[in-house]
Amino acid sequence: MSTAVEFTARVMRCTRCRRYPSTLLTHRRRGRRLTVTQDWYPPRGWAGSDADGPRPLMIVSLNPGAPQEREKELISRERLGPGCCAGSDAAHRAHAEAVLGNCTVSYRDPPPGRDYIFHRRSVALARAALRALARDDDDWFELTWFTDLYKCSTPDESSPKIRGGAIAACRPWLDDELLLFEPTVVLALGTVVQKELCGGADGIPADPRIVPFPHPSPANSGTWQKLPVHIDQFGLIRRAAGMPPMSAPERAELRSFLESLDE
Repeated sequence: MSTAVEFTARVMRCTRCRRYPSTLLTHRRRGRRLTVTQDWYPPRGWAGSDADGPRPLMIVSLNPGAPQEREKELISRERLGPGCCAGSDAAHRAHAEAVLGNCTVSYRDPPPGRDYIFHRRSVALARAALRALARDDDDWFELTWFTDLYKCSTPDESSPKIRGGAIAACRPWLDDELLLFEPTVVLALGTVVQKELCGGADGIPADPRIVPFPHPSPANSGTWQKLPVHIDQFGLIRRAAGMPPMSAPERAELRSFLESLDE
């Protein structure tokens, strides 16, 4: 079983947020106390190649959105209910491969719908970051691991209010990913992720690999702009990787590439 599939299989067994009252969420519109979405969905949302080996780039968002219709069909078809992890190792591997493959499709071939812009922008960001790291951006899928700070869907799609206890219960999974994939650079998307990962003195990340970046959600019109506007952030990506600053020609070449991206 590959590292990515094995990781998926382990996280799918997780029920931490359903056991501890401190992780409960409040549905803002209905006032009900819930842990994740009302229906049971397996933890999911991370994506990348199932090949073994380190990934130079990791991109961390907050949490996966509510399942789309094709995901609900997969979960129903594969019987990915609360007892899905209790079967044979072969069956559990098949479930893990199905979940990882489904999440990966969202980045490699994002279907039209609610999360289309987020996934398209995330891929553009990955390609641009790899260019800044002097890596082949055509290999973005093999060189990038996309993941979330919190691995489950929440009742609210926009700026979900995830309790600190829930994030603390889930954080060990992200720590495992950092060990498994050994990224050179970690992009922290959005204020909640940045608060968790960049909590060093004076807001300086304790881990020098971490670079804050605006969240690419279409709802985040306040801080996310077209990638050329964020070109200085790509200088921070190079610094996090221990690379020298971009020369003027390198910066001009990167800007031209950013302007060419379909985001």
